[in-house]
Amino acid sequence: MESVTGKYDLKMRFSMRRIIKNAAIVLMSTCLGLASTAHVPGDYTTIQQALNNFIWQDTLLVAPGVYVENLRLTSNNRNLVICSWFTTTGDTSYISQTIIDGDSSGTVVVFSWDVDSTTVFAGFTITNGFYDDPAGDGSAGGILCVGGT
Repeated sequence: MESVTGKYDLKMRFSMRRIIKNAAIVLMSTCLGLASTAHVPGDYTTIQQALNNFIWQDTLLVAPGVYVENLRLTSNNRNLVICSWFTTTGDTSYISQTIIDGDSSGTVVVFSWDVDSTTVFAGFTITNGFYDDPAGDGSAGGILCVGGT
């Protein structure tokens, strides 16, 4: 004959398993829900403004248009997806329609040394970059990766 205490112990173990399982599901859902998508234009006026306000694990979706700016990605931009509509639709015409124009005022996109391979930059046309390379160090006018991985 089983004691009353044994029945309660068994029920408690199953209840604790259920609580732990449900807590894990809620925690995973919350963590997965932290990533967000922002739009340029829409949520931000410029791509750089969005980059300055982004945290890790976000997606920056850039609409077709010409964006006259020079972008600087730093350690705050790790684990970030910066993309045109090409990435979400597969339509390659969005690459030529989403232009980052450096206005001949410097390198158009610079990835600093602490931006790593978790950052994705895809679906853009880069134009009008300029870099005067008097030292001949191989720097670039379009995209420059400074010691990154």
